[in-house]
Amino acid sequence: MNKQALVSALLAIGFLAGCNNNMSAVDAASENAPQSVQNTSEAQKMLQELEATLRTTQNSGNATAQKITTTGISLNNSQISTIIGMASSALGGAGLSNSNDLSAILPVLIGGASQGVGGLGLPTGQVTDVLALIGNGSLGSILGSGSGTGVPTDLIQTLTGSLFQNLPSAGISSGNISQVAGSLIGSLTGNLGSTGLGSGDLSNIIQSISSGAVLGIGGINGTSGLNSTLFSSILSQIGAGSVQGISGIALPGGMNASLLQTLLGSFASGSNLGLGQLAGSQMINNSAITTLLGSLMQGQNSALPNIGLGSNQQQTMAAFLQMLLANLGR
Repeated sequence: MNKQALVSALLAIGFLAGCNNNMSAVDAASENAPQSVQNTSEAQKMLQELEATLRTTQNSGNATAQKITTTGISLNNSQISTIIGMASSALGGAGLSNSNDLSAILPVLIGGASQGVGGLGLPTGQVTDVLALIGNGSLGSILGSGSGTGVPTDLIQTLTGSLFQNLPSAGISSGNISQVAGSLIGSLTGNLGSTGLGSGDLSNIIQSISSGAVLGIGGINGTSGLNSTLFSSILSQIGAGSVQGISGIALPGGMNASLLQTLLGSFASGSNLGLGQLAGSQMINNSAITTLLGSLMQGQNSALPNIGLGSNQQQTMAAFLQMLLANLGR
């Protein structure tokens, strides 16, 4: 190799080495540079968690699905995409896709998801199961997002109210709404054992679920055929559903008669609060509150024989509810 060729070769090697050194420096700088963190909004988290809940139906052996529903409903990818797509579109249309305000997110999310369910054309029983999934999954998300400041009772009331107010949007007719409402209450209360909360927190949650359900039913658009007679029927079924659900709450120490009485009282108290907030509307006036609350407690009494209580315990529970009605109705 002549001298000129040798010099050219050495220059080429040097150039390549320099390039490699520069690339190494760039790579090192890239590795050491602080990475930008993409924070997920509460709206996106709720959507993701809702989708995860709905997808549990695709695996019948999933423990979470078994806790929430017992009918074995299975949603396919298209059905899940429809529900999530409607919920996402509703959030986007309201400008809440990147919001962290759960009180604003929940009504829109549940409204959109309910419309998605209504678009599937499912039988009433399956619609009830899907709504129970949505309600329980969203409730779990709310409780899981807490910052140690106590149970978010206002958000629970908002969630439940939105779920019940949107029953017509989910395809529930006036002829089926009483039965569906009772089943939903049974599911929402019956799954509270999985929260790991104590009796005091359970009382607060149950009160909020009850008040929210009453407010939601009272807020249904009048074009859905809701009147005072139907409202009374719905409250009776809600009362019966509360007994079935609350008596089935799985607690470490078991559900005894004393705790059951306390929690049923919390449910009645929440209903009374909801009715009080509805007072003055076209459907309810102050004088009707005691009558409507009586319908709810009548529903509770009718369900007592179905939960394994002895006759003496049933009589004690019924007397307690009667006394509670007299005090709440003042």
